[in-house]
Amino acid sequence: MEHTWASGAIELLRHADSHVHLQTAFDRRIAFISIDHSVETSIRAFLSLPTSKSGIKVSHKDVEAAENSFPGLVSLLWKHVGNRLTGIDEADIEHYHRTRNKLYHDGTGLSVDEQYLLAYRQIAILLLKNLFGVSLGEPKRAPTLERLIVLWYQVEEAYNRWLGRPGRPVFIPFTMRKLRRLAMSSLTPFGPA
Repeated sequence: MEHTWASGAIELLRHADSHVHLQTAFDRRIAFISIDHSVETSIRAFLSLPTSKSGIKVSHKDVEAAENSFPGLVSLLWKHVGNRLTGIDEADIEHYHRTRNKLYHDGTGLSVDEQYLLAYRQIAILLLKNLFGVSLGEPKRAPTLERLIVLWYQVEEAYNRWLGRPGRPVFIPFTMRKLRRLAMSSLTPFGPA
């Protein structure tokens, strides 16, 4: 199946990935909300596909009846393609969605544990794979200034060892400065441009 049908869910999951490893309560909350939105988008998109693309026949009447009910959409999905969703429990999706509602609507500043976040992300990944044939894998670490500083320190340290001058300040030749500028200009939220 083409990735076009899943593009919205993929974008939302990539947005979540840009927040997953940033380690603040805000970033975990935003990542969790984006993952939930990705799950919901996957379900809605799949149920709305033409039969020729999905391999199932879901009446427009049934989709419209469940349109404003997340549990209704999940139930409709399981009714039609439960056999494709091995390893995913519909009750887990509903539980995570209720958690997302608390985070989104209560506005208390609370967040979710990283294991919850990564578990729900894995469900989103499995939905994309089982419904659309899309494999995304593990989230890439978002580049941060802190990470760049640590990586640059490691480059300088290795360069000094190579020159036989460990622990001494290094004069960075022109090529190293050029490499640093190139690395800084090619950083995007999802890795190299």
